[in-house]
Amino acid sequence: MIELLKILSMRFSLFLIFSVLFSISASAREQELWIWKKVFNIFTKEPVFNAKVDLLSEDSTLIATSFSNAIINGKKCAAMFILKKPGKYIFHTSHPDYEDVYESFEIEKFYKKERSITLRKPLYMQRKYPKQRSLDKVQQLEELVVRGQLVQMKTDRIIYHVDADSSAMKEKLIETLRKMPGLIVSRKGEISADDNRKIVYKLNGLRDPLVNNPIELLSALNSKYVKKVELVTHPDLQYGNDAVVLNITTKGRLEGYMLTMYGKGTDSSLFGSIWGTSKIKRIRFSGCYSFNDMFGHSSTSRSEELRHEVLVDHMSITEGKIGGTSSKDHNMELSASYDVDDHSLLSAYARIFLRNNMHSSSRYDVQVTQADNSPSYSYVKQLNHRLKSPEYQASLNYERVFGPGGEGGKFFVGYNYYGRPYMEKKEICYQDLDSVAGCANSISGLMDCLLMTSSGEDWHTCELEYNRRVGKHHLFVFGLKGLLRLDHDDNEEKYSPIGLGYYRDNTGVSLCKRTQNFLQSSLGYTYNDRKWRISAGLQCENDWEKLARADKGYTYKVSFCDFLPSMGISYILSDRGTLSLGYAMSVSRPNIFALDPYVDSSTVNELSYGNPGLKPQRNQDISLTAAFRMGSGDAWYLSMSLAHQYSDRLLLGYSYLAGSVLHTTKDNIGHKNNTNLELSLRKRFGGFFFRTVTSLAYVQYSAQRIGQWHKGWFGRLRCMAEYELPKDYYLELEGNYHTKYVMLQGYGSEGYEYGLSLTKKVLGNRLTLMASAYSFLPIHYRWTSSTESKGYHYKGAGRNYQASFVISARYNLGHLKSRVKQTQKQIVNDDVKTDYTR
Repeated sequence: MIELLKILSMRFSLFLIFSVLFSISASAREQELWIWKKVFNIFTKEPVFNAKVDLLSEDSTLIATSFSNAIINGKKCAAMFILKKPGKYIFHTSHPDYEDVYESFEIEKFYKKERSITLRKPLYMQRKYPKQRSLDKVQQLEELVVRGQLVQMKTDRIIYHVDADSSAMKEKLIETLRKMPGLIVSRKGEISADDNRKIVYKLNGLRDPLVNNPIELLSALNSKYVKKVELVTHPDLQYGNDAVVLNITTKGRLEGYMLTMYGKGTDSSLFGSIWGTSKIKRIRFSGCYSFNDMFGHSSTSRSEELRHEVLVDHMSITEGKIGGTSSKDHNMELSASYDVDDHSLLSAYARIFLRNNMHSSSRYDVQVTQADNSPSYSYVKQLNHRLKSPEYQASLNYERVFGPGGEGGKFFVGYNYYGRPYMEKKEICYQDLDSVAGCANSISGLMDCLLMTSSGEDWHTCELEYNRRVGKHHLFVFGLKGLLRLDHDDNEEKYSPIGLGYYRDNTGVSLCKRTQNFLQSSLGYTYNDRKWRISAGLQCENDWEKLARADKGYTYKVSFCDFLPSMGISYILSDRGTLSLGYAMSVSRPNIFALDPYVDSSTVNELSYGNPGLKPQRNQDISLTAAFRMGSGDAWYLSMSLAHQYSDRLLLGYSYLAGSVLHTTKDNIGHKNNTNLELSLRKRFGGFFFRTVTSLAYVQYSAQRIGQWHKGWFGRLRCMAEYELPKDYYLELEGNYHTKYVMLQGYGSEGYEYGLSLTKKVLGNRLTLMASAYSFLPIHYRWTSSTESKGYHYKGAGRNYQASFVISARYNLGHLKSRVKQTQKQIVNDDVKTDYTR
């Protein structure tokens, strides 16, 4: 028993000894701490590879040596050590190309849960040789960005400070514009304003001929050469209320060369273009050629026309099959500009557009019945249409701006010529005529017809514009625009009994010449300070027109003179919002053919003619607009607009039945009220971006002269969303829907469209590939419309092919950059980077 106790006691003693030794060993292991120290270039902030790092004790005794080869965040940039105990230590860093660096640090205590740490502050080294240090400093200056407010809202414009967006430095400008409020930029290369106003492009405040091809320019220009982009929502008086100005301000004059090749294939066309620009000293040359081969889809239509005539009612049903339009188009553009100085530009532009052999064919089956559905007569109408319509354009302009981007004013004088010869041939043939007894006279007037038109338009436009800022707050605007328009129409009509050859009918020859002189003058004043913008303007438009019909032996003349006032008030609520109130008057003048009393009786049982008593339609618009920027970083942008338009002396075409003849003419027959509420919202969530524009309008027509009233609601919704996928893929969805249009004598058709596109960038973003599909379910779109007046009712419907499938590629070659002054270069340094975006 005693021996057993001795054995157990000995074993227990050994167990205690081993336990103590194990605890000591574990405690020793717990006192180890792994540390990581990064080594960077002090100027470029790039890792210094293979730098030798010595770990020294407080008395400079060497403890361990390591090299900056350890990987952190995918970069070889750090040295690694194991510390046995807390205390004060010293790093000694050396490299053959760098000066030695000493740095002390202290570890106060070890924590059980903390096995390793990365020291927050890197070791910064600078090169030994002055020349190398200078190169590092230059690289630092070229990359440092002090980031300010990206989007700035002013009383008359939205400013996107591109040079303050570090994420845009490697993007093309067309990609950066997708972030700008007020614009909708789709992946298929279309740019539009939120409110659907047309966009006038400017480069550094000038009408540079480069902006004649805006998509090519924006796709070729890198954002790092752009200082800012301005969307002028309240432009100068001469642009009117239906336009916005997009001004791109670069950091200097554009230099270098660029070549862009673009190809697109769809289910109904083949398109290809090549655009290039190059600058030699102060002279720039640009050229563009494009080819478009169209082979459109066919469509169908059906109309029901009910006439309550004196003796009997007739119902006419027309079913048509409209063939697709085919054409081969060629477009050629050349431009040249000369930089007189940094603020003046002399430019010339020429364009030739050739549209050859555009043709289509259609077939219409017509059946006419009486009120009891008993047949009256029927026939088949075959229409063949051919068109040749080239266009020629040339311009010569001189422009000078005062101050950067034209902030101090500008002077512009220019001449533009536009010519368009027009040759058209229509052939109408009737087949399968059938009638019952007593109705033969209704189709006795039908004859095969050949209509040939040879016409031409020549427009000569001269424009003068002078804006000048006086002091800091006062801007005076003067504009003058003159137009001389010379048109001629030579029409020849040949008729024959159905099925026989055409013969020349001298009474079918029509010769008319139109001359128009138009003069527009404008005066405006704007007061603008940090918070308020107040503007007022007056335009005077004079229009003199003359129409001479040689075949009829008479000349018709008309003239108009209209004064159009406008005014606006804008107020900045804060740096995040603006509020604007505006008023403008405009007119819609009837052209001289709508005034000409000439009666067209070429269609059986129908007469159409002009109205010499027509007066210009007056439109008065008042609008209240508010825009807000909410949140920080990628903020929410909200724009709201409430507008009302009152149109007096409403200028509309209408139809009425007199006996058995349908009359179609135009008149000032009433007024119209249109109240519209529009909301625009956009937001970016990291790689996801969406934008929506919604509008709702209440439309009211009143035409007491013809005893008709109509009112109703009209709505539109437009949405776009984009998601940035890995490896430079982009997925975009877009959609558009509108309800039925409200018209005086009925409704138009509702409509919708949507699209899905996938984009891929390769070869360093030089090549962009895109595949897209639009409105493919269902493939066909059905439409309806209706018109109603006393004794007459019309209802139309049809089916059009709406789907579209597109594959495209765009390749950029060359380098288009701006001449940057040294003081304008960007600087990147994390230590001084500041973000003022709120």
